[in-house]
Amino acid sequence: MGRIRTIKPEFFKHSGLFDAERESGLPLRLGFAGLWTCCDREGRFKWRPRELKLDVLPYDDCDFSSVLDALAERGFVVKYGAAPEIFGHIPSWKSNQICNPRESQSKLPNPFDCREIDASATRGERVDHAGVKEGKGMEGNGEGNGTRGPLTICPEPARRGIDPSMMARGLCERLNLSRQMGPGSVYMAVYDRAQIEDERGGDLEKLCDRMVEAYQAWMGEAQSLEYQWGVAKFFGDGWWDKPEAWPRKSTPGAPDKRESARVAFREQVKKRRTEGEESDGTTRIASAL
Repeated sequence: MGRIRTIKPEFFKHSGLFDAERESGLPLRLGFAGLWTCCDREGRFKWRPRELKLDVLPYDDCDFSSVLDALAERGFVVKYGAAPEIFGHIPSWKSNQICNPRESQSKLPNPFDCREIDASATRGERVDHAGVKEGKGMEGNGEGNGTRGPLTICPEPARRGIDPSMMARGLCERLNLSRQMGPGSVYMAVYDRAQIEDERGGDLEKLCDRMVEAYQAWMGEAQSLEYQWGVAKFFGDGWWDKPEAWPRKSTPGAPDKRESARVAFREQVKKRRTEGEESDGTTRIASAL
């Protein structure tokens, strides 16, 4: 049964979706908007093209499987699997939809607990379905060519073999933080840290757990801190890994023994930023699915 969903005025000015529709020759704009009514409150749906077509484009002479693939290749939807079925998820869902609180909880597997099924070996820029760009896809250079990669389905819902993108999305979901992508976002701060750990061959699952625990501890100490940074700064500058340098309130008249630790860490952050700017002149901006 279809559900009532919201559509923003910006959607009709979405140039990226319009260009994708012209390139593919498929009704992507109407198909994408119609797909929202088939999603549960988490933006998830069963990847069943024939059934979806009956709800979205019943009178159009088109292959809805091709519509779904075209949307996935361009990052508008994510195709993922949990044996024996395939599912879909709209990454920008929570940024554009406010669901009725009485709507039933999702019964479909969490995409962050499953392996993604690559819809394209080269994906273009991920675009919010209200028309806001979210960054370039990890697998390519931002110029989607529609070439499909191999299908990979995880045998069971399990958080294993995650990559930096999956870790960043998973952490944001676990902590109920915004999954908006772009410079200065929480997602990007976590993604950059995860990518460094991944390049070192580290365990991203353990890193995610550590960062989640640090954030929870940081929020739990809110009343005892003189101030708190923004969440993106907390993760991006590494304060999450330096609890001894958190600005805790000191006892009146007593010396602040943690001030030296904070100053030293700030100097480390400043030095790291300076070295990064000198090495390539830019701040690394990564992206996601």
